Amino acid sequence: MTKSDFFSLVRDMRNAQREYFRTRSKDSLRRSKALEKQVDEALSGQATLFDELNGGEG
Repeated sequence: MTKSDFFSLVRDMRNAQREYFRTRSKDSLRRSKALEKQVDEALSGQATLFDELNGGEG
């Protein structure tokens, strides 16, 4: 995952969270949770992700 992909994913997650807290709809909650899971999965490989975010500097 590139840093651009990661930042887009986090942005989408935050937008979904805001939508849920604004509407409290079940669909918004499902979308928010799904995106949170994707972010969590991206962070589970955080050593590689953070290396990519730092331009490959270890």
